[in-house]
Amino acid sequence: MNNGKRLLPQGWQIRILAVAGAALAGNFIMGALPWPGWMRSSYEAGAARCRQIP
Repeated sequence: MNNGKRLLPQGWQIRILAVAGAALAGNFIMGALPWPGWMRSSYEAGAARCRQIP
């Protein structure tokens, strides 16, 4: 590609990583993927603290 044309725009790696991260987060939130144990345990601990607050 010596003529200056590019197949992908400048900075495409960051955009792909951002889209993949958003998709992964969305799948975790919607329940399509199971939550890892370390994430679930920290969430449950935080939720238990919030339930104790009147």
